[in-house]
Amino acid sequence: MHARNLIRGIGVVVGVLAAAAAAGAAPYQHAGSTDPASEGWALDDYTGLGGAVAPGWDSEAFWQTHGNAGSVQRYLQGITPADVDDPTGWTYTARVKANLATDILEASFGVIDGQEWWQIHLLTGAAAGVYLMNPDASKGPQLSGIDPSSDYHTYQIVFNPAGAGGTGEATYYVDGAATGSRMRGQNFNAGVAGLYRLDFGDNDRGATESDSQWALVRFELGQHPVPEPASILMVGLGGWLLVKRRSR
Repeated sequence: MHARNLIRGIGVVVGVLAAAAAAGAAPYQHAGSTDPASEGWALDDYTGLGGAVAPGWDSEAFWQTHGNAGSVQRYLQGITPADVDDPTGWTYTARVKANLATDILEASFGVIDGQEWWQIHLLTGAAAGVYLMNPDASKGPQLSGIDPSSDYHTYQIVFNPAGAGGTGEATYYVDGAATGSRMRGQNFNAGVAGLYRLDFGDNDRGATESDSQWALVRFELGQHPVPEPASILMVGLGGWLLVKRRSR
């Protein structure tokens, strides 16, 4: 009986989180093992060196991007100036497990907003962690030391147009915890003027293979950082206690 009430309490939490996500418009999304091409994304390998993309299932349903050495295996989605100029800001979320990525861009996702390229990069192996990219396209500051190959994690870029004195600022989150921020002007911007685009996958032409499993990619208007796992647990326990009290 207690287990049933706990499940009901967690169900309340899931409903609240779903409602919060629905509150922000999500015009562009990839979910689970669905082919991103059927969701409006375009697969791009301008190198012609190939790789593989395929659905998969382990602890979560996912879409795999596997890049051969020297190739690009990324998905692109065109967006509009209105999508990134909204006064409420925007949020770009990816839930992903990066199995192999030895350099920046090999497992990354980002937003080009007509001025610069806001990104998060996942690295595995000796330099495992979550990184930004410098304006000169070199590896930038580390946001987190987690190993992105160990499990699925939720990564977010949350843009506040009023941040940094009104110039605009993005805050970066890993599993709901803020790990760093950048103001406009600190990102790569070569050749992106007037370009509006989302991307995820392998954006690099590096000498090694890459492999990632994308369970969720979502762009939405407004600022929507996900709760930290500890916060979700506390709310879940609160919901369970409420249900337990009502069942007496």
